[in-house]
Parts: sequence; C-alpha cells; structure tokens
Amino acid sequence: MEFQDNDSGYSAYYNITIDDLMRLNDSHSEHPEIVSATLQVAGSAPASEIWVKLRELGFSSPSTIISGPFQKTRAHRENDVQEILNPTTEVDVVAADVPSNYDEKRININDSFVSFANIPYEGQSALSVELKSSDSNPGDSGADTVVISNNLKITFQRTLRMPDDNRLHQLPASLGQFSLFNVEEYSERLPPSIVEKAGLFFAMWQREAMWLNFSARKGKSSNKSTDKYALRIYVGQINAVSGMPRNKKPSIISDQKSKQDYVVAPLQKWIDGICVAPGIVRQFVAMPWQKSGEEKFGGLQIEVIPRYTSGLKIWFRASNPQFIPINFHKSLDEYTTPAFNNLKVGEKLRVHPTPPTKKVPKRVSDIVADLPPLEVHFRAIYPERESRSEYIESHRKSTRTFEAKVHSCSEPLEPYGGPSSGHQLQTANIQTTDLKAMGLAAGGKLIQDIVKDSGPVQCWNMKQRRIINIHILDPKSCEQVTHVVPQPPPMDTKAYTDAGLPFYVMQEDVVNRLQEGDFEDVKSVAAMDQQ
Repeated sequence: MEFQDNDSGYSAYYNITIDDLMRLNDSHSEHPEIVSATLQVAGSAPASEIWVKLRELGFSSPSTIISGPFQKTRAHRENDVQEILNPTTEVDVVAADVPSNYDEKRININDSFVSFANIPYEGQSALSVELKSSDSNPGDSGADTVVISNNLKITFQRTLRMPDDNRLHQLPASLGQFSLFNVEEYSERLPPSIVEKAGLFFAMWQREAMWLNFSARKGKSSNKSTDKYALRIYVGQINAVSGMPRNKKPSIISDQKSKQDYVVAPLQKWIDGICVAPGIVRQFVAMPWQKSGEEKFGGLQIEVIPRYTSGLKIWFRASNPQFIPINFHKSLDEYTTPAFNNLKVGEKLRVHPTPPTKKVPKRVSDIVADLPPLEVHFRAIYPERESRSEYIESHRKSTRTFEAKVHSCSEPLEPYGGPSSGHQLQTANIQTTDLKAMGLAAGGKLIQDIVKDSGPVQCWNMKQRRIINIHILDPKSCEQVTHVVPQPPPMDTKAYTDAGLPFYVMQEDVVNRLQEGDFEDVKSVAAMDQQ
C-alpha cells in the first residue's frame, strides 16, 4: 500500500496481484496460458476499476475474483454494491409551550412524530375539492360527483323513502344521482346566506330520501395510507355519527378515549342516515328547513380530514447506536409523541430518512480491508473454463467454499372551479328571498353499521381539514336559480317493488362497528308530524 499526493490530499494506493488470469485471445483455447498481473489502484476508486484495468491490459474479464489462501475466502464481482446509511438528523425535544420547528430541528414534547415529519409537505398536501360529471350524468344538468384531491369521490344518491314505522328495514338501492351545482357560478341568483358559505347545492323534493356514497379512484397509489379520509357529516350542525353539535368538542381527533364522530371513507362505502343505535340509522329525508335559535346551517356539512403521509421518517433515541442492518424494533412509533415515550425536554432524537440506507458501488478499499496490506492477492475465476478440461484443475486445485454476502436491505370551502353548466346566465330578476331551503330530518330505521376506525387516531391531519357546505333547495327554487328542469319525484314503495328493484341485506359486523352515539333526542319525521 502506498500513499500518493493528489488535488484533494493523500490517497492510499494498493498494489493488487491477481492470479489465474487468461488473456483475451486465449479465452476460447483448450489450454489457455495462465498468468498473473499486478495492478496499482487507488483505494477510493470503485472496485470495478480493477476489471477496467485488466481489460486495458488485454486480459479477459473474470466473472469473480476471490481472496488468496491466507484469508477467509470472499468473492467479489465487478458490479458489487454495498449498503450504507443515509445521513441522519438530530432533533431536540422542546417544552410544551415551544412550537415545533422543522428547520430548527426541534419537536414539541406533545407533538406526534408523524405530524413533525409532514411539516415540509403542508402546502403540497392541501385538500382540493372539485365538482365533476360522471359518464352517466347528462352534461347539461350539472355535475354529480364531489372529488377530493383527485381521489375520494362523494355522490348523493336518490333512493326510496322507507316507512317510518319503527321497524327495521334493509337498505334500498340507488335511483340515480342528484345533480350538483357550484354556489360560486350562481352567486348572483342565490341569497347572501348561501353565497357566504360557498360550497354546492342541489334540489330535493319534500320527504325525498337520499344516501351518500364514497369511493376511491381506481389504480395504485404511491402511499396507501393517504387513500383514506375521516369524514364528519353534520345535519344542521349536528354530527350524524355521534349526535354532538359541531361547535362542541371533540373538535380534533387526537384522543383514543374520545368518541368516534366520523366515518372512514372509502372503508365506509355509504351512509344512509343518522346513527341512532349500534347498527341502526334513521334515513336522511328532506324537510323544509326551519331556522331557530342559534342554528345557522341547513342542508349538510361534510368535514374532510386527510391522513398524514406515513413512513417519511424513522425515529430513534439518539442514545441508541446506529448500524446496518437497522434494528427497527427499537424505533419509536411515529404516531406517538416524545412525552409518550418518556423523553425529557433537552433529550435528542436521531431521525433517519426513508429509506434509511442506500446501495453504492464497492470501493477498492472495501474489498481489500481484511487483507494484509503488503500482499493483496486475488484469484481470477472464469466459469467457462471449469468444464473444458482438467488442465486448469491440475494447474491449481482449490477446495474452498464460496460465501456470497447479500445485503438485504377546518375552514369554509374556498370556491372551486367545477365544470360550467353550459347556461349563459343573464342578470337575475328573481327575488332570492323567495327561495325555499331544505334540511334533512330522520326518517325510517335502516340496518347499517358505522365502521369503527381501527387505526391510530393520531393519523388524521387536522391542519389540512376542509369543510364542504352543501345546501339543499326545493326543486322549484333550484330551477329558478339554474334554469335546469329538476328530476321528477322518485317512485313510491309500490312502484319500487313492482319494478323488482333490490333491497340490500347487510351482514352485521358487531366487532368492527361503532357502538357509541348520543341520539336520545333525535325525532323522526313521523314524530315531528304528530306534534
């Protein structure tokens, strides 16, 4: 081994002798000449430089070179790689009154690791909301699908109103999708109370029923965890899952002990009504909206909460040693906090990127590291000559075994640009005060489970949540605003059964359904009619 001066300092150079080489013009000979060659190669050079120099000297490239008889045998190939750690970062744990700062590498003792890792992507992960038309919807009757971040699709399905007779009924089928309209496009024809809230609107006949359908886009996602959304559905500001008013806690999803007040879509494929008991909902039914007290919202409000992108970082206590392979069993759960892991203010965390390692070409110094520095010897291996004759074996017989080392490695919705309805709207001449708004009431009882969220509640990114305001007008008012003739009233029960349309029998899932809710004061349409 020698040291030579170069532009960047001193580099180690190795004199490497390789035995059992064949010259290029002898590679197909029955009795090739077996020779040795000594090369001088920089230790910082890629190991493939050895093969490059051999070819330059007129030798046939060996498939493998192995260390000499004085050391444990190791095989090396021209394109061998090794696994090394990617650079890590140290993050300081700070007190509860000090905010987390990604650039300054500090995390609040009560912030989850996953929320800290998502800070650089907050702008990129903002939810987008669009109105789009499906293939089944006529182009001149408005859109019919709400699309969240080009992924989650929400549709509002017309359906048969089931009897409000206190008996349990199976789920009726869809009778088509409601046409949806962008509030912004019709702002001159809508009252200020609707325009201020933005969102979308559609028409429902009085006592007409509906259900919400959730589906995700087809195709593979780069991150499966982000394909799920928590949806809080409010009917006149009352949560349809928990029965709690929107202006009361829990306003954030962070406590495992708090009641689940949301559905997980598209795991929950649809919701037909207001949950009144485990496995039972009361059907969504349109009724005239009677504003009273502090109630300021009719129709529906849907709060959409995305998941954090998971797996961005891998977290360890800084005191834990780092080596390959990484012991992931000692990593900290990204959905927990420093406080949960009994870390104290002032302690440090070691943060690995994802992936934590990378593969790079081996250097000359890597393959000679275990060999005597003054006698670096390798033997060339040519698989094609092993079957030619016993000439090579008689030249040098070896009984070594070869060991190949493999490395395993919540705010109001901003106006969104949905497709135009195709109408050239002229100056409005209607009295917007004459518009009749509708709300949703509780109808007949249906058998339907609200699927329990089995994941960690800390996975939901509350900072990126969005509110979609959905206004419901009676058909006459909606036609006045849009100049689009509304769909006729849906069929009744007799026409539905005469047409042979199905009812969906849902298999109950007691283990995975939500058991909580506070709906003792929910009154059905029939109960309100009796008052």
